[in-house]
Amino acid sequence: ARTRGIIRANLPRLEGWIRSHADLLESIPPRAGAIALVKYRLPIGSTALFDLLRTKYSVLITPGAHFGIGRYIRIGYGYDIELTLRALARVDEAFAQLRR
Repeated sequence: ARTRGIIRANLPRLEGWIRSHADLLESIPPRAGAIALVKYRLPIGSTALFDLLRTKYSVLITPGAHFGIGRYIRIGYGYDIELTLRALARVDEAFAQLRR
């Protein structure tokens, strides 16, 4: 019950971030668990995006390429949502860099 409560509280915050990038992102709503599958429209493969986010922005996502699905990333949201949103703010910086 505790975990379900955390996930239910955190998901709308993550969905808000995804909606704020509607021109770049769309998600497949999770049925269970605390991981969102997010499709993106940027000129970079998911493994290269993973490497960029990890090395330059200190953010860890899972690239869709690990699951055989190209321009997708997986984002966990089952822990401290404020920490997650701070990390996603760094992803915003990466997106701005990639758009240039």
